[in-house]
Amino acid sequence: MLIMPQGGRIAISVPAEVSMEIIVRAKTIETTIAINEKVNRALKAGAMAVGAKVEIIDTPGFLPLSPNEKMAKLFENNFKSLLPNESFVEHIHFKGAFDMGDVGHIIPQVHPMMGGIEGNLHQRDFTIVDEQMVYINPAKLIAMTIIDLLSNNANEAKEIIKTFQPKLSKDDYVHLLNSLSKIAVFNYFD
Repeated sequence: MLIMPQGGRIAISVPAEVSMEIIVRAKTIETTIAINEKVNRALKAGAMAVGAKVEIIDTPGFLPLSPNEKMAKLFENNFKSLLPNESFVEHIHFKGAFDMGDVGHIIPQVHPMMGGIEGNLHQRDFTIVDEQMVYINPAKLIAMTIIDLLSNNANEAKEIIKTFQPKLSKDDYVHLLNSLSKIAVFNYFD
């Protein structure tokens, strides 16, 4: 995703200053880092091509969603029980980013999405068309999943915690965020 809040005013000259914000998202941390490096190389190449200076400020965003499969299965079973006539789609890669992506790399989590909307998230055409599906059903399904996790002396929750393999430790997570946060200046003035 790219926005350019400041650019040139005419097409026949290199503007004195341009600013842009680019958001890189991908299915994995490794792919996100690789794509970000390509974007940074392209920015440097552009500055080099026109004899300019470029300042690149990398700031980490949210990590990709990584739902716990056992928790997702509990939610799916509850969905099919509560809404047998609705279609259920298993977790697919989602282009958006949430803080739950970060959480899921450290502890088990699930981030289900429900229907009842039309249009695109965060866009003017976004509209709620089914309030039951948007407000009531998610609350019921989350409550049902929590009951599944905590019933029988929380055996299901304990098993999920016991078998969970975090993608990052808390220290690794902090180190990753720190390593992704950097500022670099490249000056290619002729």
